[in-house]
Amino acid sequence: MRAIIDYKEIKKIINSLKKFVSYRTANRMIRMEFDKEGQTVKAIATDGYKLQVKVAPLIAIDESFIAYIRPEIPNVKGASMAEIVADNKGASLTVDYITLYSNAPNGEFLNYQEAYNSIVKNSPVATIAFDPDLLADALKTLKNGKKAPITLEIRGKLEPMIIREKGEAYTLVLPMRVREQT
Repeated sequence: MRAIIDYKEIKKIINSLKKFVSYRTANRMIRMEFDKEGQTVKAIATDGYKLQVKVAPLIAIDESFIAYIRPEIPNVKGASMAEIVADNKGASLTVDYITLYSNAPNGEFLNYQEAYNSIVKNSPVATIAFDPDLLADALKTLKNGKKAPITLEIRGKLEPMIIREKGEAYTLVLPMRVREQT
């Protein structure tokens, strides 16, 4: 079981998903679902409180398979491809001359598709678009080290979202206009 992916794609995926991997358990893994028919990989990570799924195209794949990799990738300047090889004992991720091995995890990975399907079976109350950089900037400023909760107030599709902190502090983030998809 072998797949090849663009190095920049896998690096982007791992760097994003490693923020979603649980560091409290021994199974700190990213689940990689390789699809030969679609020539894609679906990467999933969760820490039990948040979950992220990323999808990317593959350069080559010999058969569909599932592999688990650690949330690490070698930083190899000028690399163009990464290779993932899996068997029943684990998986390896190779970039140029560097190979990282991951043993197969113990236990079952969260049935993320069932969890997602139970959420999306109901229609959304509203769909509002935000520039991800603006939203991330606003949320990054709210880290106070105390894990104090914040609240999100949404009053309408084109009204600013209000992010409230403890006390009188707040942040406004303007939504984006997007065309309805048909």
